[in-house]
Amino acid sequence: MRVRRSNRLSSGRNQAGQVLLLFAAALPVLLAVFGLAVDLGGAAITYHRAQVALDSATFTGAQALDLRVYQNGQRVVVNQRQAYRAAFDTLAGNMAGIPIEAAFSADGGVMMGSGTALYHTFFLGVLGIDVIPCSVYSSSTPGWGINDEDQ
Repeated sequence: MRVRRSNRLSSGRNQAGQVLLLFAAALPVLLAVFGLAVDLGGAAITYHRAQVALDSATFTGAQALDLRVYQNGQRVVVNQRQAYRAAFDTLAGNMAGIPIEAAFSADGGVMMGSGTALYHTFFLGVLGIDVIPCSVYSSSTPGWGINDEDQ
């Protein structure tokens, strides 16, 4: 006995290859979402590294304060040359391999820094976005310091 199978879903037309067309249409969208996720994730990591490095650099720079002046409640004076050198050295050590431009300033007992790290994209370059700038800002006041006699 022979059993005849019927395909109720078929409308009689040849539907072979439709999945391939669907996949071909969806592939560019999937690749674009993947590329965007990779590049934005990389930029977020660069931003975080730059923020941590700048926080560390401003804290290090703020430690160039004359502690005796700070403890006596007098006007706080930062040894700016020493503070800037310490801040830039710390920043360079923490941001190895990632380009960053930074500036530091001292006002009384507060060391301030701002910088921009650059994340070079992998996939967004197709859209003409080769670099994502990550701008950060930090300020720090010292908890202890280095006086000029210790040098």
